[in-house]
Amino acid sequence: MTKRATRIHIYNRWLATLGGGEKYALSMAVQLARMHAVHVISHEPVDKVFLADRLDLDLSAVEFVTVPAQAACDLGPVSSGCDVFINASHGDIIPAQAPHNVLLVFFPVKLRLDLASRWRRRVGLAVKRLLPRAARELIFSRYWLTQSQLSEWNLRLNSIPKRLATFEDLDTYSSIWAISEFTRKWIGAYWNRPSVVLYPPVATHRLAPSTKQNQILSVGRFFAGSHNKKHLVMMLAFKKMVDQGLAGWTLHLAGQVTPGAEHQRYFEQVRAQCTGYPIVVHTDISSAQLATLYGESAIYWHASGFGDNVDVDPIKFEHFGISTVEAMAAGCVPVVIGSGGQPEIVQHGENGFLWQSLDELNAYSWQVIRDLRLRTTVAQNAVKRSDKFGVPAFGKHLDDLCDLILNPSA
Repeated sequence: MTKRATRIHIYNRWLATLGGGEKYALSMAVQLARMHAVHVISHEPVDKVFLADRLDLDLSAVEFVTVPAQAACDLGPVSSGCDVFINASHGDIIPAQAPHNVLLVFFPVKLRLDLASRWRRRVGLAVKRLLPRAARELIFSRYWLTQSQLSEWNLRLNSIPKRLATFEDLDTYSSIWAISEFTRKWIGAYWNRPSVVLYPPVATHRLAPSTKQNQILSVGRFFAGSHNKKHLVMMLAFKKMVDQGLAGWTLHLAGQVTPGAEHQRYFEQVRAQCTGYPIVVHTDISSAQLATLYGESAIYWHASGFGDNVDVDPIKFEHFGISTVEAMAAGCVPVVIGSGGQPEIVQHGENGFLWQSLDELNAYSWQVIRDLRLRTTVAQNAVKRSDKFGVPAFGKHLDDLCDLILNPSA
C-alpha cells in the first residue's frame, strides 16, 4: 500500500439508515483510514460513537462531513478536493470530479434511454430554459397547438427534472466495483461496462459453532413485497417435512420487522403460520442473541427470489448473501436457493447445498438431517469457506484495488 497520505472521500446518501450498504461503506472507510486521510460524506449529522457501537467498527480515524441534500446530478462538488472519490451510495450516480473516481455498485440502476425519448427530453429542457411560459403559450397557441395540447405541453415541461443520470455521468468513473459476480454480470448487461468484484466484509471472526441443536435457521427482515425473504415459502416447506414425519426439529426465523401497516400485516401472516408447528419467530434481537442462534443451529435456509424470474427481475434476488456467510462461519450447513449471489458462496455438495425447487429444498434438508457424518463434514467445510469473505480478505483486496488506482504502472 502506498505510504502517501492520500485524501479519500466516501459518499453515502443513506448513512443515517445504518443498513448493510452503509456498514459496507464504513468498513471500507475504516480499512482505508489506516494509511490515508478518509472523509465520509452524507446529508445528516451522525454520532460517531453511536455508529461505532452499533456497527462494531473502530471509526476513530475516520472524519465525517455533512453537506446539504441535493439531487445526485448536483453533487459533483462533493467529489472534488480529494485524490480518490468513492461513491458508495446505492442508486446515486454523481458526475464525479476527482482525479480518481470509483463507483461501488450493490446492484445497477437502469440507465437505458431510447434515442427518441432522450431527444424529446433535451428539446423539452431547451424550450423550458430558453422560453418563459408566457412566450411559449403565445408562440405555440398561435402556430400549431390547441389549448388542450398547450396544457399538456406545460404539464410535461414542468415535470421534467433538471437532469437524470446519464451514461456520461457513468463515464466520469475510472473504476466500477461490484459487490458480487452476480452484480458484475448485470452491470455488464445494463451498462456495458467492465467492473471488478469486491465482496462485502463479513465479521466471520465473531461467529463460531457451539453445541448444535436440531434446528433450522433463516435470517432476514420481515417485509411485504415480491422482494421479501420468502418466509412463508420456507414455512410451507418445513411444515411439509413435519407432516412427513420430521420430529424433534425446530424452524427459527430471525429478523427486524419493517415499520408500516403493510409490513405489519405480512408479519402477522408469518406468525399465524406458526400455529401447530415447531416454528419460532425472533424479532429485533441483539447481535449477541443472533450469534447464539447461528452457533446453535445445524442448518441454514435462504429462499430470496424463489418464484421470480432471475432473467426478468434480477434485483429481486439476493445480490450477495451476508447472512449465508455468517451462518457458515457458525458451522451451519447452508441449504440455499441456487440463484443470485448464493452460488458464489456455496459450493454444492462440498460446503452446502443449492436448490431450485421446494422438493429439492426438502430432499437436501432430509439428507443433512439423516446423515450426521455428512452434516459434520459439510459444516466443517462451510466454516473454512467463510474465511474467503472475512474482514482480512476484504481488507487485502481493497488495498490491492487502491494500489492499482494510485500506482497503475507499479
